[in-house]
Amino acid sequence: MSFTYQAHGDSANLWSTTLTPAEINSPSFGVYLRITNGNIDQTAQMDHVRITVFYNTASGITESENLLFNYIIRDKKFNVTSAFKGSAAFRVFDVRGRVVIIKQITPGMPVSLEGLNPDLYIFNIITNEESIYGRFLITN
Repeated sequence: MSFTYQAHGDSANLWSTTLTPAEINSPSFGVYLRITNGNIDQTAQMDHVRITVFYNTASGITESENLLFNYIIRDKKFNVTSAFKGSAAFRVFDVRGRVVIIKQITPGMPVSLEGLNPDLYIFNIITNEESIYGRFLITN
């Protein structure tokens, strides 16, 4: 079995909307995938989804590729490298939006992800000055 990318749209396709940078950078930005198979008895498989965002700059159209996650975690530890001062609240949400980890952290502090299954998660780091969101994928 060989795997290929299926392209849908291009730099001229706005998908009936105009997106802002905040919408694209939001943790809820992504793809809703629905697979229907009718009466055919086959199994659908998907390894990952690649999203390419085209945006205008002063020098023309620029392309930015985005996988559905910012980090791949293999060792069950998340190293917080964000530059913030003092401590921050660190929250992890599963794909259903349930909070699965809440912790106070400091910059450079490794956070144990033991107990979380391989899956896609959303994290939130909250300081007095900002709120940072991102996504990570835990693999086997």
